[in-house]
Amino acid sequence: MRRTEMPKMELFKERIKKLKSDIAQKQLKPVYILMGEESYFIDVLLKEFEENLIGEDEFKEFNQTVLYGKEATVEDVISITRSYPMMADRRLVILKEAQQFKDLDMLETYITKPVSTTVLVICHMHKMIEAKKTKIKNILASKNVEVFRAERLEENDIIDWIKIHFSRKKIRIDSKAAIVLYELIGNDMMRLYSEIEKMSISLEPGSEVKVEEISGSVFNSKEYGPFELQTALANNNHERAYKIMQYFSQPRNIDMLPVIIAGLFSFFCKIMTFHTEASRNNIKQESDIRKFLNVYDLKEFVKATRIYDFGRCKKIIHLLHQTDMKFKGVDMAGTDKTGLVKELVYHLLH
Repeated sequence: MRRTEMPKMELFKERIKKLKSDIAQKQLKPVYILMGEESYFIDVLLKEFEENLIGEDEFKEFNQTVLYGKEATVEDVISITRSYPMMADRRLVILKEAQQFKDLDMLETYITKPVSTTVLVICHMHKMIEAKKTKIKNILASKNVEVFRAERLEENDIIDWIKIHFSRKKIRIDSKAAIVLYELIGNDMMRLYSEIEKMSISLEPGSEVKVEEISGSVFNSKEYGPFELQTALANNNHERAYKIMQYFSQPRNIDMLPVIIAGLFSFFCKIMTFHTEASRNNIKQESDIRKFLNVYDLKEFVKATRIYDFGRCKKIIHLLHQTDMKFKGVDMAGTDKTGLVKELVYHLLH
């Protein structure tokens, strides 16, 4: 993946800045639709409405209503949004989990002629609203509606976001540690946010996060983790690889296997990308690798590319997918979770 600027993150920052300004100046649309795969963005935007639109006056509980898509009816939403605020300029109505609200299209009548003193915030989590119905298309295109699309960030954007989030707490994190944290958690921004918050509690301002702290926080072990396993695999160190996997086959650690699988999946996908770009003559020397990939340890990665060719990586990725499905209970065929770990490491090394 080529390095880019941060269009999605910059867009998000601009939307937050604009929303804060609009709330402060009371220049608000009657309806806001927050939708998309990245729930973290939706939660951050919603927090701005919840904390700043009504303020902390004594009438806040009368002017701020939360409804849930699974339980609310169209009549509930329209009735509450058409009521007027009590001793306040605005009334805030939040429809959470709107992906479970079956009659979203039926709100078109209200959205066409909304109450000027009500702000309706619709939170449609985990996916975009499908604009198949004409009424939905009309809602999304309405001049009375502000739509925010919360898209997943790319890997580079998330790694930069990790650094920025730590820096806001006056804590430094080096690039290797940021990559490690991303590899362990993935692109789930809420989980990343929670992990950063958890780590920040035990860190002093001015301190620096190293790889060891990341592994210790996520796995409760600085000695065993997916990057230690990747190093063992890159060096073809069978004894060390077996020892690490033996650690994760223990009952108290077995539930971390999906994280190990995710880390290995990312690792071997990057090796496949390396072989693809090298065959296209885009990677001619080691320094070219970082133009396409975020690599935790360049030297170890180069060693791994010599051991695992494209075909072997393809087989391993298929194996990781099978192991993940079995761990979740699909086609286990009598194999226990400990057996899955041993089977996985055997095939990784042979």
